[in-house]
Amino acid sequence: MDPIKFSVPPQLQRSTQIIGFHDYTLYLSPSDEDGIAIWNVHALVPKSFKMMIRLDVKEVEIREFALTPDGGSIYCLFIATFPENEIPKICVVKIQTETADYEIFELDFDSGDAFEQVYLNNVGLICGEEKLYMFDRTLIMGDIPFWEFAFRDDWKTFNITARHIPQHDPSYKCVRFPIMHNPDNREVIKMDGSNDILLFDGSKNEWIQYTPDEDNELRLICIPTRGISETLVRRGQSYKAIETKLSVFGRENRCIFKISNGGRHTFYRFSLNRETQTYKLEQQQQIRYKSSELSYRFASTDKRIAFVGQKVVAFVMIGPPSLKEIGFWGAQRIFAKKLENDIWMGGKTEKEVRDQFQIKLKSSLI
Repeated sequence: MDPIKFSVPPQLQRSTQIIGFHDYTLYLSPSDEDGIAIWNVHALVPKSFKMMIRLDVKEVEIREFALTPDGGSIYCLFIATFPENEIPKICVVKIQTETADYEIFELDFDSGDAFEQVYLNNVGLICGEEKLYMFDRTLIMGDIPFWEFAFRDDWKTFNITARHIPQHDPSYKCVRFPIMHNPDNREVIKMDGSNDILLFDGSKNEWIQYTPDEDNELRLICIPTRGISETLVRRGQSYKAIETKLSVFGRENRCIFKISNGGRHTFYRFSLNRETQTYKLEQQQQIRYKSSELSYRFASTDKRIAFVGQKVVAFVMIGPPSLKEIGFWGAQRIFAKKLENDIWMGGKTEKEVRDQFQIKLKSSLI
C-alpha cells in the first residue's frame, strides 16, 4: 500500500508530543501551558482525529508520556497547578485508552529527595510489561540515570527508586543517544559508529558487545553521525541533538532502524541473538516520501510507521497488508475525499462502514 496521508486538524498544527502508536491508533498531545490534552487518530480513517481527554490544569512545566505495550493505558508525568490549589504538584496520571477513565497519583513525600536528582528536561518515560520507568535519554557517556515507579492505590501516591545503569568501558566512545530496548530488564543499546553495538543486560548487570550477524543487511559504520551542542556534566557527556541519517524507534521486536536519503526511506527490523551475541538488521520496506515540512517525527508498530508532521500525518506499511486491511481501506476510498498532494479527508468509522453495507458479522472488519 502507498503512504496514507491525513490532514492534521488546526488544534494539533503546533508543537505536539507523540505519546505512542499501538495497532491502528496513534496518540498525540499538543503542547499547552493550560491543560493536558490527548488526541488519537485511526490509521485507516481520515476523519478520526478526536480529543480523547483533557485535564484541567495550569502552568504545566513538564509533561512526559508513555503508552503501555498492550495499548491499554497512557501514563503522563507532569508538574502543574490545579484549579483548587496554587501550589505546583508533581503527579502521574494513568488514563485508560478505551474509556478515558483516569487516576491521578501525587509524588510521595518520602520520594522528594530522590526526585530532586531527576533532570526533568532530559528524561524520557517508558512502559515495560511490568512497570513504568524513567531514564535520562541525553547522555552518551557516563552512568545512565534510571528510575522505577511504584504506585499506591490506597493513598493515590507514587514513589521512584533509583536503579542507575553503570557506564561502560570509556574506550567505547558513543555517538548516539541510548536506546532503551527492554526497560523491565534495564536493557540499553549504545552505538559508537562502528559495526558493533553494546547492550547492557540488567539480569547480568554488565555490558555485552554484539557483532553483526552474517545475514545483517545494514552496515552501521557507513552511517555518519555527529553530536550537536556537546555538554560535559557531572554525570557524564551529553548532546542536545544528533545529526545523522539514521533514526531508531520502537523497542524489542518492534525496534525499527530507518535510513533517510533524499526523500527515500529504508526501514530495517532490528533483532538480537543472545546465544551468539549477534544482531541483525533486515530490510522491510523502502518508500519515497518527501514532505514539504521542514521536519517530522516517527512512531511505529510492528506493521506500520507514522510520519508525524505539523500539518500532515502519513502512515506507511512495513509489512504486507492483510486482506481485511485492503478491503477496509478500499471502503474508505469510496467515502473519503482525496485532496491535492494525495491527502485524504472524511471517510467512515468501522461502525459507519458496517451500517452503510449492512454487515451483520460480529468479527472486526480490520
